[in-house]
Amino acid sequence: MNERAPPAMRTLAMVALVLAAVALVVRYTVPVADGDIFFHLAYAEQMLERGTLVPDHTIYSWTPASNATLYCAWLAQLALYGLWRLGGLEALFALRYALALASVGLMWQFARAAGLRLSLPVVAVIVVSAFGSAPVAVNLKPEMLSVFFTHVTLWAWFHAKRADRGGAPAWRWLMLVPAVMLPWVNSHGGFTLIAPLLAALLAGEWLNRALGQRAALSAANQRALVAAWALAALAVCLTPYGTAYPRQLFIDNVLHNTVPAGAYAWHAASQSVLSSFGSPHMLLELFGVMGLVLVVLMLAPLWPRPRPLPPEPRAGGGDAGRGGRRDIDCALVLMLAAAAALFFWFLRTTYLLPVAFGYAALHLLATNAQARTVAGSSRALGALALGLVAAVALRATEGTLHPRSRGDFFGLGINHEQPVDETEFVAAHALPRDLYNVFDSGSYLLWRLYPRHRVMVDSRAFPYYGWFADQEAFTHGERFETFLAKYPADAAVIDLEKAPVWRRFVRERDWQPLFYGATAAVFVRRTASPDLAAPLQAAERLRVLRNARAGERVFAFATHVGDYATAWQVLAQLEGPLGARLDAQTLTRMRDYRFAHAALLAGRHDEALPALEQALAGVVASERERTLLRLLRAAAVPGRGAEEMGTLRAGIERLLAAPPR
Repeated sequence: MNERAPPAMRTLAMVALVLAAVALVVRYTVPVADGDIFFHLAYAEQMLERGTLVPDHTIYSWTPASNATLYCAWLAQLALYGLWRLGGLEALFALRYALALASVGLMWQFARAAGLRLSLPVVAVIVVSAFGSAPVAVNLKPEMLSVFFTHVTLWAWFHAKRADRGGAPAWRWLMLVPAVMLPWVNSHGGFTLIAPLLAALLAGEWLNRALGQRAALSAANQRALVAAWALAALAVCLTPYGTAYPRQLFIDNVLHNTVPAGAYAWHAASQSVLSSFGSPHMLLELFGVMGLVLVVLMLAPLWPRPRPLPPEPRAGGGDAGRGGRRDIDCALVLMLAAAAALFFWFLRTTYLLPVAFGYAALHLLATNAQARTVAGSSRALGALALGLVAAVALRATEGTLHPRSRGDFFGLGINHEQPVDETEFVAAHALPRDLYNVFDSGSYLLWRLYPRHRVMVDSRAFPYYGWFADQEAFTHGERFETFLAKYPADAAVIDLEKAPVWRRFVRERDWQPLFYGATAAVFVRRTASPDLAAPLQAAERLRVLRNARAGERVFAFATHVGDYATAWQVLAQLEGPLGARLDAQTLTRMRDYRFAHAALLAGRHDEALPALEQALAGVVASERERTLLRLLRAAAVPGRGAEEMGTLRAGIERLLAAPPR
C-alpha cells in the first residue's frame, strides 16, 4: 500500500485537487466550436425518417456528391440526437461534463484500487492527463466518445495487469475491451486509433514472455489477451457495413488511396501538433512533462536502493523489491511509443498519449515501492507537483477565459464560427434554394435550412472529394468566375474568415450583399432576386461580440463595404477588454482607419491621407477605398486650381455619403 503522506502534504493535495477540478470545469465551459455536431444531428434525423442506419450523403447539397464513402456513427448520432430532443444543446453540454468527470473518475478509481493514496504527485498525473486530452474531448461530437472509450479500454487493461500481478485471472477485465469496441465502432472512427496501442500491448506481452520479464502476463492471462483482442477485431466488423467498413478505413487512413492530395491539410484537426494550431493548447509543454515523468518511472527499477525495501509478493515468482532490467514492462514501453507517435500525427490524435500517460504513470507508481515511497513523502517532489498542477490549471483557465481562436469564448452556446444569425436571415427571406458557402459553416447551414435550401459543401468533406480541387481554389478566391460558371447558384453565405471569397462577391456587380453577422455575409444574385434589393443589414448581436478575432473580421468587412457605423461600434468593443488578445498593430490600424474617416468628414484631407495609407498598408482595399486614396493623393498635389480642388472634394464627399455596398 502507499505510505501515508504527512498531514500538511495531504491537505495541499486536497487543495490542489479542488483547484484543478474548478479549472477543468472552466476548460470545458466552451461553446460549440466545431460544426460537425450539426451534420451528425441531421444524419440522425434522416435515419429516423427513412428507417435506415445507412444515411444518404448526397441529399443536403446541390453540388456533385458521392455515397462511396462509408460513414458509421449511427449509434452516437442517434444518442446525441435523442439528448438534443430532450434538452437541447444544454443536454449535450451536460453529457460533455459527465464524460470528463467519468474519465477522471476512472483514473482515480484505478489509483485507489492500485493502492495509491491522495498525494500531490498522484493529483499532478491526473491533471496532466485530463488537460492534455481536453483539446479533443471538448469537441461536442462523437469524437468526445472516442476519448472516453479510450479511457475505458486502458482502464480495463491496467486493471488486467493488476489482477495478473496478484495472481488472479484477468479475463474479466480483458473482455471489457471487445465489449467497448462494439459500441465504439458504431459511434466514431476513433476506434482505429486504439488499434496501434492494442497491437503494441500484444506484441509487448509476447516480448515480455520471450525475454523473461517479471511483468509478463501468466500463460493463462496471455491466452485470454489473445482471445479478447480477437473478439475486438471481430467487433469491428459488426456494423451495418460488415467488413467493408474496416477495409475502407485502412485504405483511407493508411494507404490514402481515395483521399485527394491536400485534403488532410484542409482540416485544422488534421494538422500536426507542431503547427500553429497546436500552440494554444500547451500540448508540446505537456508532452515534455509526460515524457520526463514516464522515463523516470520506467527506469525506476534501475534506481540504486539506499536501504532495503520490503518485497511485494507476485504470484508466479519475482517481486517488486528487486530492481533490474527484468522489471521493465515491454508492453508498456511499446504502447507508450505508439501513443507518442500518434501524438505528432494529427491534432485529433493527440489525446491518446495523455490518456495512456495517466494510467501508465499511476501503474508505475503503484508497482514500484521506492517510487511510491518518494511520491508519498518527498516534500521537494510534492512542491514540484503542486507547481505543475498550478501551472497547467492557470494556463488552461487563462486560455479559456481569453481564447486566441477565431470564434470561441468562455461560456456555453454556439461560437462565432457558426453562422447562426446569417442562417436565420436566410430562413426568414425568400432566397434562392441553392447556396454557395465554404467548408466550415456548411454543417450548420444544412442542419438549419434543409430541405428548403441546399449547401455547396460542408465539413463532412468526403462526399465532395470528386471536385476537391475546385472547392479549394474557390475558398482561396481563385478561378472565381470559372467556378461560378461551372457550379451556378444564386445565393451565397460566405464566412468572413475567407476574405478572398467575400471580396470577390462584393466586387461583382451582379451580386448584392444583404446581411452580415459575426461569422458570414449573405449575398444574392441581383437578377435572380430583384425583390430582395434592400440596404445592407448588420446583425443586432454585433453590438455584443464575445471574440476579438470575430470583431476583427467584422471590422474588415464593414469598412470594406462602407458600413462605418457598424465598424466604429465594433472598434469601440475591441478597445475594451474584448480586444486584449488583439496585437497592438492590428488595433492601431483600425484606429487609423477611424481617424482617417473622421478627418475626411471634417474636411482635413491633409490629416486623412497619411492615416488612411497606414490603415490600408498590406490590406486588400475596396474599390471605394482605392478611389478615396486616388482623390486624396490628387488633392495633395500642390498647385491645384480652385475648380479642380472643388471637383476632388465633391468626389470625396460623394464616396463618404454613398450607402454601404
